[in-house]
Amino acid sequence: ALVEYCLFENASGDGEIISNKSSYNTYQYNTFRNSQGALVLRGGHTVTVKGNYFLNNTCGVIVHGAYHKVINNYFDGVNVAISLPTGTGQGEQSGPYQTVEHGLFAHNTILHTYQKAIYIGQNEGRVEGVFTWDKPPIDNKFINNLIMSFRGTLIQNNNQDGTIWENNIVWAGKEGRQGFEGEGLVRDIPKFTKKNGVYCLSGENNPALDRASRLPYIIEDIDGQKRDEKPDIGCDEFSLTPAKRGPLTALDVGPHWMKKINVGKFSKM
Repeated sequence: ALVEYCLFENASGDGEIISNKSSYNTYQYNTFRNSQGALVLRGGHTVTVKGNYFLNNTCGVIVHGAYHKVINNYFDGVNVAISLPTGTGQGEQSGPYQTVEHGLFAHNTILHTYQKAIYIGQNEGRVEGVFTWDKPPIDNKFINNLIMSFRGTLIQNNNQDGTIWENNIVWAGKEGRQGFEGEGLVRDIPKFTKKNGVYCLSGENNPALDRASRLPYIIEDIDGQKRDEKPDIGCDEFSLTPAKRGPLTALDVGPHWMKKINVGKFSKM
């Protein structure tokens, strides 16, 4: 299944705005605004979540299962951006929540979280009936992510040895704290300019520029702009060319007959 260019606004009827329960699906270029819920990979494997905006929601993406890719997403003003809970195992007899393993979390930008930017090992030790949440996430990779907040904890890592970190920039200011520290997490202050309601990388003396590990299968950024030979950290690649995509509003989606004004700038219609 392909879910793209959809707007979820005030979608607060259930904790799972999207509840993915099958494999090989793609959720891309969607916008989640002012909602009490998350995009949840509840079941299944090998799902791609890329190029989405999560703006002022309670949560961003909650992951269960194996071989998922969460790349080029923008999170701002959420309680928890990316959560990898402890699981109850894999297979039919393992329980209701599959172990998070072999996932790739790359080129995401996480700003202004209230509780945690990344939470690894949530629900650890929880018991429900005959099932215990005792299978920690393993062999997941966090590469080229940019994380900055002034409150809460940037990284809560209950599974210290089961996660690989590479070339991430983190900065906790004011009332914030970094939490987990280790190789692959570099403390530095990224610089931004605000465009179209979101924070984009600025081009002067910015530690996020030209510092990312090159991942050949990620060839563009969240805006649809090409990543060059020396890519930038986070979801945004600094560029002077016009953006092809951006966060959606009600002007960009839905049938034309519902509107008495033109559709928005980033509409595909």
